[in-house]
Amino acid sequence: MSNPFSLSSKVERLSAEFLRRFDGTFSIDQTELADMAGRMAPTVKCGQRVLNLDFSIP
Repeated sequence: MSNPFSLSSKVERLSAEFLRRFDGTFSIDQTELADMAGRMAPTVKCGQRVLNLDFSIP
């Protein structure tokens, strides 16, 4: 029996909620870079939507 208050249980619930809020699959596109505080980083996408610095609520 797992403890519902354990860290791993909380992480599982939070990650499941996170995935429910997005449609599509997640990917990292290293060919398209985004400026992140002066450093170039690969873009993180959900489907075709770029998530880097996107603070809108899905």
